[in-house]
Amino acid sequence: MKQYTMSLDGEWKLCLRKGEQLSGEVTRWEELGAEEAVAGQVPGDWVLDYVRQGLLEEPYE
Repeated sequence: MKQYTMSLDGEWKLCLRKGEQLSGEVTRWEELGAEEAVAGQVPGDWVLDYVRQGLLEEPYE
């Protein structure tokens, strides 16, 4: 049996949806109906990605 691997590290697109549950498979961020996506690093933390983009204040100061 041939094994496949996929690396999940690198740059991803993040978008935040408030108050809604997602169901089913989402393959593109545009399918979420979000107006904007920001760059995120994996491994990483979405809060810090939003701080880097100026969308949230630094939580640790």
